[in-house]
Amino acid sequence: MDTMERRRYFRIDDEIGLRYRLLTLEEVVDFNEGRLPIEDSETAILDRQITVLLEAVRIQSPEVCELIDLLNQKISILGGAQSSSNVPAMSPPVGVNLSACGVAFECTSMMRSGEILLLDILLNGSQLHFPVLGRIVACDKVVARNGGQVYLTRVDFEQVDDASQELLVQHVVRQQGRLLKARRESRLQQQ
Repeated sequence: MDTMERRRYFRIDDEIGLRYRLLTLEEVVDFNEGRLPIEDSETAILDRQITVLLEAVRIQSPEVCELIDLLNQKISILGGAQSSSNVPAMSPPVGVNLSACGVAFECTSMMRSGEILLLDILLNGSQLHFPVLGRIVACDKVVARNGGQVYLTRVDFEQVDDASQELLVQHVVRQQGRLLKARRESRLQQQ
């Protein structure tokens, strides 16, 4: 297994912005033909490409990256970026188990294995949304933290553009590094 393939399978517990909806077969065809059921404008695609490049040079030039990121945010605000009404509103950050090739999250409704979801993901610490097509691999009833019943839904990402895939990989690896560092520091403090 090569390095890129291994990076795709790192899994972390995280909090992300997430909205999703089930797609019909016709909508899946539309997605495959580039007619996205949620907004994925040229500026959104450019934003993802900019973010990937910024992350690649952040270590060498953190101040320059921060400046470019701030300018990009300002342009987005001036451009009046709007979200699409074709999918539910973005939820407050939700706890998920995330990798570059899938996500598991709790929801209140049962979904069937094999159904296709359109997910709109907002990574923690980012203002960048990106659409992902995913197939439900399992949906199991579980007990929620508050004692109620929810469904743990596991989704494999099926169609992710290269820039979004790289953002997911970078995010997961960065978060995993933070978690490992915190764990190490905790052990040192206990000694």
